[in-house]
Amino acid sequence: MLLSLDRDNPGPCQVTTHFKDWPLSTASRPLLEGGVDVFIRFNEGLSILKKVVAVESGKSLPLSMPDNKRFDLLVSSRKPFGLETTFKGKVAKRTGDVLVYQNGGTGYVARSSISTGAHLIDKWKLFAGYAAPGTGNKDTYRTGSSVRHS
Repeated sequence: MLLSLDRDNPGPCQVTTHFKDWPLSTASRPLLEGGVDVFIRFNEGLSILKKVVAVESGKSLPLSMPDNKRFDLLVSSRKPFGLETTFKGKVAKRTGDVLVYQNGGTGYVARSSISTGAHLIDKWKLFAGYAAPGTGNKDTYRTGSSVRHS
C-alpha cells in the first residue's frame, strides 16, 4: 500500500485495495472515518463496519459504538467471558451448554460458568486470531466469522 498525505487537503482520497488476483476495489473516502481513530485499510472492511454500526447503534455515522456496546469495554482479551484463554471446554454438549471456540477447535461449557459478559453470549461475535503478520495479505490473518443471534 502506498500512502501519500497532503495535510492541507482534508477531503476524500482514493483508496484502492490490492489483494492477490482479486479485482481492485477503489473507493473515494476520507483517510479517517468519523468516529474512528485508525485508517481502515480494506474497503470491504469499512463496508462491514458501517453495517454493524448501523444495526447496533441505529445510525450510520459516526462509526463509533455507544460505550455500552463497545466490545473492547465489555470483554477482556486475556479472560474473555471470564474464561482463561487456555480454557478447554467439554467435548460433549449438555442441555444449556454454550459453544466455545478455543485453541484447537471447539468445546462446551455450562452457561452458568460464564462469569463476565453473560449478556453478550447471544449477541454479535467476532473471532480474531491471536496475531497477524501485518503483511496486508488477508489470507494470512487467522480470523473466524461474525455471528449475530437475534
